[in-house]
Amino acid sequence: MQQTCQLPPGLDTLPSELILAILAHLPPPHISLGNGSAPSQRNPLFAVQRTSKRLGAVCAPILWDRLEMDIGPGARGETSRVVAQLRAYRERALGCRKLRLESFDWAFLLPCVAEGERLLPDVEDVELYQTMPMSLDVVARFRKQRSLAVDYSELRPSPTHVTFAHLARMSLADVLIRLVPFQSSSFFDTSTLPSLRQLRLGFIYVERPSRSGDDGDAPVFSPSLVEQLDQVHLELSHASSLCADVLPLEALTPDAPVLWHAALAPGRATTRPAARRPPPGVHLAFLCVTLPRLSTFEEDDAEFDPVASLRALVAAHPYLRLALVPLSLWQLEHGAGDGPGSELAPLVAECAARGLALRPYDPQREREGFVPREAVQFWREEKEQEEVGRM
Repeated sequence: MQQTCQLPPGLDTLPSELILAILAHLPPPHISLGNGSAPSQRNPLFAVQRTSKRLGAVCAPILWDRLEMDIGPGARGETSRVVAQLRAYRERALGCRKLRLESFDWAFLLPCVAEGERLLPDVEDVELYQTMPMSLDVVARFRKQRSLAVDYSELRPSPTHVTFAHLARMSLADVLIRLVPFQSSSFFDTSTLPSLRQLRLGFIYVERPSRSGDDGDAPVFSPSLVEQLDQVHLELSHASSLCADVLPLEALTPDAPVLWHAALAPGRATTRPAARRPPPGVHLAFLCVTLPRLSTFEEDDAEFDPVASLRALVAAHPYLRLALVPLSLWQLEHGAGDGPGSELAPLVAECAARGLALRPYDPQREREGFVPREAVQFWREEKEQEEVGRM
């Protein structure tokens, strides 16, 4: 009888789908400029692809899916070197879908990235961290982008009109928006962001040129743009400034609920609920709660009672219909199954009596847009109940 020869078990015998799932746990490709090392030396996937022809072929499509560039001072030469490599090896540039730039100064690095779309034509996800300064026309050069996240950065108006035709998701946190004199229109409107559907805002500081006889400044996001949103996630601690200067919440449709985000605060912070309320007339209906890092607080806050803090927070907002709490708080003191722990159970019952749903969410679970899936599920349930009530 002829016996077939079987290969010993190993990576080469696994299906490509399983190999890709394993490789997904490795750090993404990372380009660190200014240290003199080649980009390949900063990416474990390069080492993996060199182990065999099979792994080389599997790694090739994902090798340059995400590029991270940490560009510090004096990195102009290193930037030019990496740009030259992306020009020489087009498969790297064409494979890039996600781009993260850190410590990027467009003022002196712009000549190296001016070709934007021609250099990285298929980028869909752009993250900018500590980039100063930056006008919208530069960001818009990645014309296929669907997601934009800007943190600790400065945005300026474009000298010409720009359109982000495909941008559906935007996140701005700790961002300075510097307006030009005599700008009467909104910084973002439907002509700039025709496809925007999901918006997340942290702290936004708007610097407006002082001028006399001003009859009122336009908000950063125009009312017509706000009307087309179907998901909004806001930081409760910055509620007053966001509503007054940035986002006209009165333009939101009833089908676009606002999910506010708040961190439970230990100690004296729980005695100042007014500091964490939206402006008058804005009824907070949906809330997502996180736990603080106690190491950041003083020693007298060591006896922090998260349940007491949560009780004070929900009591300050009589219009709440949903409050999400992290799973670790929900299961405090041995919560069994899907039910809350012994410390949280009385508060859950009190909230239910006033028509407030207190539910757990898993911070580690993948989100739908910027909000936990549990919030999206609650909104879907509400819509279904409304449709049944109309029948």
